[in-house]
Amino acid sequence: MKKMIIFRHIKLLPLLVFLAVEISLVALLYDGFSSWPILTWAKFDSVVREASWIPGLFTLILVNISASKASKSSVIAPYNSGLSLKNRYISLILPISVFATISYFIGLIPLLCNVAITDHYGFLNIFNVIVVVIVIFTWGLIGYIVKTIFDSKWSVLLTLLLFALVNYKLSPFTPSILTDPSHKSISFVSLLPTWGNGFPYVGYTLTNSIQIFRIVFFMSIFCCLYFYFSSWMSKTKTDRINAVKKQITVFLVPIFLAVFAFIYQPYLVVKNVNMPTICKIGKHQEKICVLGSEEKIIPYVEKASDRFFDYMEIADGSNVNLLGEEVDFDNIERRDKTLEFYYSSGTHDYSFVNQTFIYFVNQISGQNCFYKDLDPSKYDPNKYSIYDNFINDIMQFYTPPEEENSSSRKSREEGDRFKGYSKEQLLEYFHEHSEQLYKCEMES
Repeated sequence: MKKMIIFRHIKLLPLLVFLAVEISLVALLYDGFSSWPILTWAKFDSVVREASWIPGLFTLILVNISASKASKSSVIAPYNSGLSLKNRYISLILPISVFATISYFIGLIPLLCNVAITDHYGFLNIFNVIVVVIVIFTWGLIGYIVKTIFDSKWSVLLTLLLFALVNYKLSPFTPSILTDPSHKSISFVSLLPTWGNGFPYVGYTLTNSIQIFRIVFFMSIFCCLYFYFSSWMSKTKTDRINAVKKQITVFLVPIFLAVFAFIYQPYLVVKNVNMPTICKIGKHQEKICVLGSEEKIIPYVEKASDRFFDYMEIADGSNVNLLGEEVDFDNIERRDKTLEFYYSSGTHDYSFVNQTFIYFVNQISGQNCFYKDLDPSKYDPNKYSIYDNFINDIMQFYTPPEEENSSSRKSREEGDRFKGYSKEQLLEYFHEHSEQLYKCEMES
């Protein structure tokens, strides 16, 4: 029996270059050194899943290229032509998969450190990590199988097309599907290695059942590919057709799991009931509340709040709640007005402050009135024009501090309802009708 030689067909320098590029891509593309947005464990979990295409792709290409040197078309007689898939896997596929996986998690270290510093209300999701590791190893096996079956220069292109199909073309869903209460939405996401978004967001967590399901599903794919192809390689060409018919049943397990998930459409995420709510009283006595993981964002919300109260000349905010997204209203002391803000607003801290300020002005001026009649047939533009005109006109006097000296300031475009009004007149109108504006009780 031929002696198995590990790394014989893996050149060290190209491997190191590939892995260095992989580490850099993961660290730079996925907020490894970013100071904004506020990093959370929910963010880290989504990055671990979404960035896994990088080590998956690298493993796929490296295994496919390295396998070509041991294929039948190689000028040099392949050293492992008589070895079993087990020995080929240990000597070629496994080392590349291991190195790609290690490099991947090295690339995630900067993000992991930042998350550990900023978010004290979560922890690493080990189930998520297990799924990613299985997926990376599966891509390595697929790369070798495709090269062995289609022993040509086009095998790399074929694997890339397969990779693109799985990672970018089979996820027709929106975040709402993940928590769809009607349970009627159709999605492939439970069967896919990447989802194409940042779910679960802060305040949600993956269900234990779906995490275990994904581990079992991807592991079943790996095992089926390994054992089926191992048997396929041990047979002669004349026996392979019969082997295909007899042993195709090995794929019934992942097929059954896929059909079950597609038909049943299990819930993927649930509310994280263990996430605390952190509140703080602002300078104008307004109450600012966020989920625990987003506690570091409170100072920026305070800046936006101060700007909002000063701009709208509201002296007392003791009747106002400012709530971050997914904060449970039932756990907060009720106040007359509730304004919401979004953690993901803005690409920088100053743009978050500016965007949040605009949200506050819009909401207190009747923006939410646009969404009260969800039936398009009942929508009356004239009924809501007063809110639209007021919001547009009051905001025409606002210039973000960072743009005060900019020559790109927009000229005022007045609406018909408040044409000719100065800011003082608009604010006077606001204070006279603040309750009607907020409660959508204005007459057109």
